[in-house]
Amino acid sequence: MELVFDAAAEPIGFVPASLFALLPLGFWAYERFLRKRAATMVLPIISAVLFLGINGIQVWDLQRVQAMLRSGEGVHVTRGPITESWHIVSSRRDWTRSSLAYKRTVSEGFDVGNERFSWNAGDSFSPATFSNAGAKSLTFAKDAQVEVTWFNDPAADNTRRIIRLKLGPPMAAAIASGDPDSHRQLFLTAFASAFAARDTLRLNALTRFPFLFGGEALQESQADTLWTGLATAAMQACLNTTKPVLEADGAMMVFCSQTIFVFRKGEDGAWRFVEIGIDD
Repeated sequence: MELVFDAAAEPIGFVPASLFALLPLGFWAYERFLRKRAATMVLPIISAVLFLGINGIQVWDLQRVQAMLRSGEGVHVTRGPITESWHIVSSRRDWTRSSLAYKRTVSEGFDVGNERFSWNAGDSFSPATFSNAGAKSLTFAKDAQVEVTWFNDPAADNTRRIIRLKLGPPMAAAIASGDPDSHRQLFLTAFASAFAARDTLRLNALTRFPFLFGGEALQESQADTLWTGLATAAMQACLNTTKPVLEADGAMMVFCSQTIFVFRKGEDGAWRFVEIGIDD
């Protein structure tokens, strides 16, 4: 997957809109130096407070987010395929202007299972938040693989903020590319994400039935019992950290204590979860 946004790499700068805060200073300078009139110091003080305040908030926020990324405290990571995405353009009358101008808003976002991420394109008070404001606008196709680093910000009404984002192609594109390593990694990421979320619909879609459990065949109607028994915190951690082993017969295995997750490719070239084995 490609790293498409990283708050840790964002430079400290100033807010362009904060230049409006210098208007009182400009008026004061005009009165004082061009018209040679006495002018109160209130106006330059107001300008300085507004300019420093607006930019100070942005600097504080950027440094706070970068510190969170370094420490990992309060940060969550969601991995998996995009299950739904949207790009909605709306226009409404801008009543702050005297003309018949309309304000255009682009609402975007995507779901990864039960996790939802949304934003208004280019609308963020801080460069430490992803809002798809880059020189090239990103598109989020269904089934594309993502890794989202995020946190709920108590300083902004617990808004969910994306502070690092990796984006990869849909699994079908990886299969078509003929790159087995890419396809295998995308599948494992999708499976581990669905497993951690206990998303039974996604897990069933990534499983081949009948499924072998200790030598016995299970049907899809019995899958809920299977996932309830498997989806423990220890198993989730193992799937996220353990390197798979490729066997000579083409199987891919992940060893978690005495439990073996077995995956195989189907006739369509797609990996599927096919068996739970016991490691003696």
